[in-house]
Amino acid sequence: MKMHMEPYQRSFISELLSALLISVLLTACSAGGQKHTEMTTLVYAVLSEEGVHRSSVDRFNRTHKKDGVCIEIQEYFDEDGRSGKDRLLTEMASGKIPDIIDLGNGEYGMSYQQLVRKGYLEDLWPYINSDPDLNNGQLFEAPLKAAEVNGGLYTVFNEVKVNTLVGEERIVGNRYTWNLSELQASFASMPDESTVLEYYLTKSEMFPYVFQMSLDSYLDWETGEDRFDSDSFRAALEFVNSFPDTFSSLNFEGGRQKAMEVAEERVRYGQQMLSMHDIANVAWVQALDKVYGRGEKVAFVGYPTEDGSAGSAFVIQGRKLSMSSTCRDKEAAWEFLREMLLPRFRNPKGAVMSTQGISLNLIDYNLQKDWSTKPLDWYGGNHFDFFIDYTSDNFLSLIKEREASGVKVRRVTPTEAERYEDFISHVEKIDLYDTDLYDIVYEACGPYLSGDRSMEDTIRNIQNKVKIYWNENR
Repeated sequence: MKMHMEPYQRSFISELLSALLISVLLTACSAGGQKHTEMTTLVYAVLSEEGVHRSSVDRFNRTHKKDGVCIEIQEYFDEDGRSGKDRLLTEMASGKIPDIIDLGNGEYGMSYQQLVRKGYLEDLWPYINSDPDLNNGQLFEAPLKAAEVNGGLYTVFNEVKVNTLVGEERIVGNRYTWNLSELQASFASMPDESTVLEYYLTKSEMFPYVFQMSLDSYLDWETGEDRFDSDSFRAALEFVNSFPDTFSSLNFEGGRQKAMEVAEERVRYGQQMLSMHDIANVAWVQALDKVYGRGEKVAFVGYPTEDGSAGSAFVIQGRKLSMSSTCRDKEAAWEFLREMLLPRFRNPKGAVMSTQGISLNLIDYNLQKDWSTKPLDWYGGNHFDFFIDYTSDNFLSLIKEREASGVKVRRVTPTEAERYEDFISHVEKIDLYDTDLYDIVYEACGPYLSGDRSMEDTIRNIQNKVKIYWNENR
């Protein structure tokens, strides 16, 4: 018996069948989608939700469909983040290597240097140097130079900050580097009951700031020789050990927020020599002069080092993407990666208000600087309110167009802009460190920092563990 269908039912079924047919014919280049045999699918491995910009992937797939290439997202993260990284490393060791790799962040991020040493990553300098939109001085190259391994660049990113220590120039001197003895000599001129840094900072909080960006320099991967038994490493470890184990009052009413407010008062009254900051733009110079220089100049002295290098370091903001050396279509992968380095802002307001760091593209970089140094029609006043946010562990700057009690920062002067440019031009380190090496040293230093092991025993223990690590991974 025939089933009678109303016209609207026939129309609905016809549309449904058409949609199903189209979905079979079209390639599904998204996470979990099936791949069409005629398409080259680039696998994009991500270690966290922050490691993928899905709209960029969708846009790439739309614009490159005619070229027969698409990107498929493959997620390598879970609740604790750790097993995803380990799973990806296991797959890569077995030969299953993604085409584009999100390096992740922090302790759950991939070890950049180790991936380079094992030949997993592609050097990106040749692609940048042959790119008409990026070569010939169109990038702020200092952070990229800091990310080099043996002259090669194996990752790209679009923004950085500079983590440093600042203090009054009249106390700490006009310099970008100093050693522990020079720090102690400067501190000797401070009033009684003063502190070097925020009084509530502990050893465990200071250890990563001092060592994350410097540990790689203590091991020569070519020969296996280490420099842990050196004045430089000893001084750095002594500096960390000068901080308290804990600060119990953080558990009281107000907690860390109250402690930060107290620290701000101590700076105002000259009872704290240094303060830790992430410098995000040129306006920081004037703002820090007002707050931490107490109206005089501040110096960006950074953390103490013994080798004469600047004690400040670039801190990458956002994603860090790499291309694998076995990538199935390197030109297509570069088309995706290069977007990280292209201009993003079309007006000064966007460049400053939408970014949280120093842009690597010089168009955005100069827009940000111009916004701070030149009068603009869209801004209605002669200053903006600059806030130092003590609720953030990174002391992020907030720039807001509103009436509020804050640090009034007027247009940056040429002298202030020159100080800023000179400072960031001296930075040579970046937070692309060997996470496994860091974990080994951090664990080995624990007994020393708690007073249960001598410096000599600690150094011997570090050397033994690092030697094993080097033998296993060279």
